[in-house]
Amino acid sequence: MSTITLNTAAENFLNKSLVTNSNFFVDNTDNTKKIGFNTSSNSTGTTLTLLSSTTVNRSITLPDATGTITLGPTSTTSGHIASFNGTTGILQDSGVLTSNLPLLNTLNTFTNTNIFPNIQSSLYYGNSATPGIVAGPGAGTGGSATISGNDVCGIIAVIFGTLPVVGPSVLATITMNNSSTLHPIPVICFQSPTSTVAALPTTITAAWQSANSWAIVNWGTAGITGFGELTWNYIVYSL
Repeated sequence: MSTITLNTAAENFLNKSLVTNSNFFVDNTDNTKKIGFNTSSNSTGTTLTLLSSTTVNRSITLPDATGTITLGPTSTTSGHIASFNGTTGILQDSGVLTSNLPLLNTLNTFTNTNIFPNIQSSLYYGNSATPGIVAGPGAGTGGSATISGNDVCGIIAVIFGTLPVVGPSVLATITMNNSSTLHPIPVICFQSPTSTVAALPTTITAAWQSANSWAIVNWGTAGITGFGELTWNYIVYSL
């Protein structure tokens, strides 16, 4: 014996299975507005259960977009930046303090943009291998240069020989592993100098030379003397 279900009657359904491709939730005034479910990607014999634990009436608004819902991390640390895992769809603890954001955002003031989108958009001129380096005439006879790092950043040291070239000259040429038609744009700063800041030469800068090389250049009218070695931190980017 079965019970007849009336179209407008309030009913509770028990032990029913609704076929997803033919059953929908529809708007009460316009039944062309539908919400449907699709379980075709489920593994056989599995059930997805939606859980709630509300204490008052709640609403969840879904955006007008196609995509994957991001799941929260199983554990978080207060004050850390979250990172998104594109494979699992889960937010993860990055271990980076949120207090570092102001500093990170000002590192790239030469383009007036945040440093993060540059990295994410592959705008950085990068390769993990160590670039080549050759000392130039500005390092003097018997001068040498070393580099530790990669195409993006690292440390350069120039050991000066005798009789460095007087006037504008190249102290060292760095050859990158990657090349770019937009040219590498290098930035350097002295790294933990033993000399006082006032004693350091002010005529040294970095400049690109070609699609895959840049140089540390002395633009002054005198040679760099009085220093056995100078060391710089460097960072390289591409527009």
